Amino acid sequence: MAGCDSLDLPRIDLSGIFDGNHPATQVASLDVAERSPDLTMHFHRLALKDSHVDTGSNEITLQFDGKADAALIADVQRSAPDWIAGTQINGDTATIVASKDVEFSTAPNADGFDLMLKQRVTNAAPAAAPTEPVEETPLRGETKDAGDVDGMQREDLQVAFGVDDKSDGTGAGGL
Repeated sequence: MAGCDSLDLPRIDLSGIFDGNHPATQVASLDVAERSPDLTMHFHRLALKDSHVDTGSNEITLQFDGKADAALIADVQRSAPDWIAGTQINGDTATIVASKDVEFSTAPNADGFDLMLKQRVTNAAPAAAPTEPVEETPLRGETKDAGDVDGMQREDLQVAFGVDDKSDGTGAGGL
């Protein structure tokens, strides 16, 4: 800067910027805050723009303000493999698929957002056995005791098939 000595400008020390003494760029991160009975993940330094839950396929799509970090989204599955079946990222959008039947929710926090997964309670408990005795009614109506059978039905069948069941006094039937 020849000829600028006449200007009385303050000296600015820029040596800290070029020798690595400047603060590092803050990178997005995630912490698992709770695993049981529900899963809560805190995303730090990541702004969530919108989210959409697809209950039919048990997944949530997160849209961020900028390009999403693929390594961070992959950490979601690695951090909770018992809850998360898979993740996918495409630009500013990430999809997280749960391995359980869950309800997803998100909430903003001071430096990012929280993602919560709550396992759905199903009312598919097996039916209890009846406590009252089972009613026993015959399907064919009332039945006669063996001593009450008059033999009419059997004789009618034998006549129909041409069999003579009447004995002739010799002890042998007409068979």
